[in-house]
This record gives sequence, structure tokens and C-alpha cells, in this order.
Amino acid sequence: MQLNTEPFVGPRPFEQADRDFFFGRSQETDELVSLITAHPVVLLYAQSGAGKTSLVQAGLVNLLSDEEKFCVVPAMRVRENVAASLKPETVDNVFMFNALASISAPEAVAGLANLSLSDFLKRRSNGRAGNGHCSPTIIIFDQFEELFTLYPERWEDRIDFFSQVRDALAIDPLLRVLFSMREDFIAELDPYVCLLPEKLRTRFRMERLRENTALGAVMEPLLKVDTPAGKRRFAPHVAEQLVANLLQVKVKTPEGIKKVKGEFVEALQLQVVCQALWQSLGPDDTLITLDDLEAYGDVDKALGLFYENALKNTLEKTDIKQGKLRQWFERALITPTGTRGTVFRGSTETGGIPNQVVDELENQRIIRMELRGGAQWYELTHDRFVETVQTCNKNWLLLRPASDQVRQRLEERAADWDHDDRNEKRLLDDAELRLAQKWMEGSDAAEIEPSRELREFVLASEHLSKVNIERQRRIEQQARVAKLSSLISVLAAVGLLAALFGFWQWSKNKDAAEVTERLKREAKETELRYQLQYVEKNALAEASANLKKAYGSLRSGNLDEAESQFNEQLKANIKSDNKAAIGNTYCTLGDIWAKRGNARMAISKYDEALKIFTSDQQFSNDEAQAYLKKAAAHFDLGKQIEAGRNSADALTQYNSSFGFSNKAKVIFTKNKNDAGARDARNAYDVAKRFYDDLKAKLEAPADLGAEP
Repeated sequence: MQLNTEPFVGPRPFEQADRDFFFGRSQETDELVSLITAHPVVLLYAQSGAGKTSLVQAGLVNLLSDEEKFCVVPAMRVRENVAASLKPETVDNVFMFNALASISAPEAVAGLANLSLSDFLKRRSNGRAGNGHCSPTIIIFDQFEELFTLYPERWEDRIDFFSQVRDALAIDPLLRVLFSMREDFIAELDPYVCLLPEKLRTRFRMERLRENTALGAVMEPLLKVDTPAGKRRFAPHVAEQLVANLLQVKVKTPEGIKKVKGEFVEALQLQVVCQALWQSLGPDDTLITLDDLEAYGDVDKALGLFYENALKNTLEKTDIKQGKLRQWFERALITPTGTRGTVFRGSTETGGIPNQVVDELENQRIIRMELRGGAQWYELTHDRFVETVQTCNKNWLLLRPASDQVRQRLEERAADWDHDDRNEKRLLDDAELRLAQKWMEGSDAAEIEPSRELREFVLASEHLSKVNIERQRRIEQQARVAKLSSLISVLAAVGLLAALFGFWQWSKNKDAAEVTERLKREAKETELRYQLQYVEKNALAEASANLKKAYGSLRSGNLDEAESQFNEQLKANIKSDNKAAIGNTYCTLGDIWAKRGNARMAISKYDEALKIFTSDQQFSNDEAQAYLKKAAAHFDLGKQIEAGRNSADALTQYNSSFGFSNKAKVIFTKNKNDAGARDARNAYDVAKRFYDDLKAKLEAPADLGAEP
């Protein structure tokens, strides 16, 4: 029994020392032990965040060691070991070296550079005091998907890695190997399974927690901890209500977003919520009531606290500004429709923030990495964090000075301007522009970095202001010239007045009738002109409302309705011959087809947009954006074709993708659009990497992975 110990570990994985608090996985542990005993190689796989590392460390290792009498080698990982301090190019196999270094003393690492797995195990066996009893040994490779996410330039080392595992198994019949990895990387193993015994057919899928096992993970750890006031326990039905809360998932329905009971409980959410509930109780509290659950055990509140702590820890370890970091979460990781987005990891930055910051956020388990064809992408660890991020950021903003409210209004104005095809009528007037410039030049803009759209919105407003000032200057100059000409004309006409006076007196009655008729005609023309302006104004207002409605449908995910509305908008734009609006509407229609997964239709729409944008130099930025969208569509099409095993056609699509990305980069660079050039450069790098990897695979010898 333990005193003053927390029974819940929060977002981190369970460790061997936490075995007394690890519940809900006894069946999985027993089944894994049986498979490991009967087979030389076993694959454990599950979704990200399901608790694979916790199962291995707090469940499997202890059972194998204590009850099955295995010699358990500490779990290894193939990622870079900072303590190793050796350059990858100096070692024979970077993956095996990292794995061995991860469980070795720092002073022994240098001797591992050219050591095979068999030699390492032999050296380790000789170093242990033997008693004549030959016990089975198990080695565990945890987070094994890292073999495919790290060191893409050392891809050939993967074959040698599996060959070393095969050789070690052949030398020691009692050796067992467990690979633990995320299930979305299983296909990456296919080229190498022929190198392993039984072709790695023995596999165990670990599900997320179901309702009954989650209830055990909530209640049983409390029995292992004594507080100064005694053991804590849940009041009747409170633990069940907590699990019911954790089972809730949000789904989109025609009536809106609703909460329904799901099938599984996320282990991370369970630990985060239970830890928050435990820490909120007083030292004398022993009964956890429904009031405690409502006050402290709310899932949304617990996730909010987790998000805020992740930001706090990241800010303490890096020099990024808090406002910029919060905006990065909303811009890079959340789509306009309110779903999880992904952001590509570049060589030094990810979505505009340093990779050092991203690595720390991953350590805090608020984001996770995914491998896509050798490129690393990041997303929030769970859909539930979307609303959490938005709510926490909104509350943080409300507590900020009034200048932050100015930024919020400016960002909304910039978004409306961007969605309305950057209509000049939506730009700032002079008074609003002065307010925006004051904010942009202040210290708050450094804390909360303005978006690219806002910067371009202000620049466009400044340009319009300069144009208006120049226009007013010309009008005033023309007025002065006209006034001077009038004066000269008056002086020249004085001499004629006397001569003309008599004639004027004779004709004034006749002219009066003509003047009256002219005034009536001009009045009527003025009336018609104002009527026309009124009609045009109403038509513009109606078009703006229709466009806003169309973007609303797109943001809500109603693609069919959005497509219909944008097609109607396209007809109106063609009728009015608004070329910029026509091109941008074609681009939006392409985006809709891209969201549906139909890359070919998306490409056809982007081509229509390019016909407009390439016809006039003033549309060059729009042209670059269209090329970038087209590049993304070719990239997606390449992935679809490659999944269908048509590698040659996929190679063509990847080639088109980085070609159009390069066109976009050239145009953006010429226009000094740094943000656009950076996006195009990242897209180029990803497509080129896919192209090179696939080309190398096609050119590789056909028997590279043949079974020996």
C-alpha cells in the first residue's frame, strides 16, 4: 500500500514503477504472453494513444519477468539517442545503433557503432552472472513506427536491421522479439516480413478501453493508495457516470453537432480527467461525489487544463510568444470547418514556428506526428482538443487588453475580405486604417502575430488609401486650373459684355425656355442615375450575402449545397464579367472537389481558374495560389494511384506536383510574397521526396527483399 501517491499518471505513459495502478488490461497482457511464448516474433499494434507503451511497461514486462521467468531486455527505440553523441554516418546501421544505445550506459555507446544485435546479446549474456539455468530472453522494440519516420536517407539500413533480428533469432532458439507500433504504419512492414520467421504473421491488435475495462481503470487504482484521511472511493454510480462522460463523442448530424455514446474510451482522456479530479480534492476528502465530478471531473475542463499546462510548459522551455503559439494551434491544426487539420514539418519550421517548439509540444502529448511517404505531419492528439483549443484561446483573448479585441475585429474583417474575392469595397477606410496601423506597429502585434490575410488586408487598404489620396490631389489640381482658366476667361470676356448685352437682352426670353427644358432633362437623367446606383448597390449586397452563405455551407461541411451556391455565384460573375471573381470561384469549386477526394475534378476546376489568372499580370498572386492548389491535387492523385499499385502513373503525378509547386514558388518570390513562397517551397519538398522515393523503389532490384 502506498501513502500520498497519485494513482493516475495523467498524459504520460505508465512505467514499470506504476504497475500497481495499471488496470483494465489483464486480458490483453495474458494473451500477449501466450503469443510471445509460442512464437519467435510478435507484432503488437494499436491506434495512436491507445496505451501500447503502458501495456508493455506496466503490464507485459512485469508478467514476463516475475511469472514467466523471462530475461527481459529493457524496451528499445530506434530514434536518435542524444547521449550517443555520434554522427549517424559513423555507424554501420543507424537504427540498430540507436536501439542498442537507448539501453546502454553513455560510456559504452561509442563501442556500439559497429556492433550487431547478435554480438550485443552475446556480450550482454556473458556480462550477467549465470547459474547454469538457460532462460528465454525477450527484446522489445517500442514505438517501432519510428523505423519509417526517421532517417529517410538511410532506408537501406532497414533491410539490414531486420536481417540482424533474423540472425539473432537463428542463433538463440529461446530468443523472442516483440515489435510495438501504431497500426497506421503496418503496411510499411510488408517489404521486410519475408526476412523474419513466420513472416511476422503473429500479430495482436490492442483495442481502446471498453466501458467495463475503463470502469476498472477508474476505480481499482484508488484501492492502492492511502491518504492521511484513508482510502478514497467513489460514491455510488459516480464512477459509472464518469465513464459515461468519457464515452461521449461528438457527431455531425443534419440538425447540428450532437453528443452520442461511443464504443470506446480514450486512455489518455481517462487519465487526464481522473488525475484532474484527484488533484482537486482536499486532503480530508475520502468520498468522491457527484458534485465533485460535476465541479472537477468534467472532460472539457480537464482537457482545457491539459492544454493550458502544455502551453505553459512549452513557453517555459522555448522563447516563442504565447499569442503566436495559440494562433498556430488555431491556424495550422484546425480547419475552417472546425475539424482537425495537419501541418507539414519543414527543415527548420512547421507551419511558421520553430521545430524546437513543435518537438516540445509533441513531448507534452498535445500533438502527434504522422508519417506520409517519408514526410512528417502533425495534428492534435484527439478530435476533442479542437473545441478545447478554440474555447481556451477565446477565454485567454477576453482577458487580454482591449488592443487584442482590435486584432480580433481586424482578423474578422480580413477573413471577410478574403472570402469575398478580396473586394475593394471591404477594405478599411482612413480612420480604420490608422487604427490598424497603430496596432500593427505596437508591441501587441509582436505578442500575437497577425495572420498573412490580415497583413495583406492592411497592405491593400494602404494601397487604396494612397490611390484615393492621389485621385483627390488630381481633382484639386484640376479644380485650381479650372478656376484660373475661368478667371482668365472672365477678364477676357469683360470687353465683350457690353457688346453682347443688347443681343442677350433680345434673346433672353427665347433662351429661358431652352434652359428650363435642359434643367428638366438633367434632373431626369440625375434621377435615373441614382436609380441605377440604387439597383447596383442592392445587387452587390445580394451577391455579397449569397457569397457569405456559400462560404458558410463550405465551412459547415455541406459540400453539395456549397457547390450549388458557388455555381450560381459563378454564373453571376460571368454575367458581370468580373474576371477576378470568376477565377477565385473556380478555385473554390476545385477545393470542394478536393475535399471530396476527387483530385481529377479538382484539377479541371483549377485549370479553368488559371485560364483567367494567366491572362492578366494583375492576377499573378491568384495565379500562384491556383498553381499551388493544382500541385496539391496532383499530389493527392499520385497517392491514390500509388495505393492502387500503379507506380508509373503515380510517379507522373508527383512530377506534376513539384513542377506546379515550383511555378507557384517562382511567382510568389517575384511578388515578394514570403508566406506564399514558403508554402510553395514546402509543397515542392514533399512532392519531390515522394517522387524520389518512388523512383528509387521502381529502380531497385526486384529481389531486394527476397527470403534468404
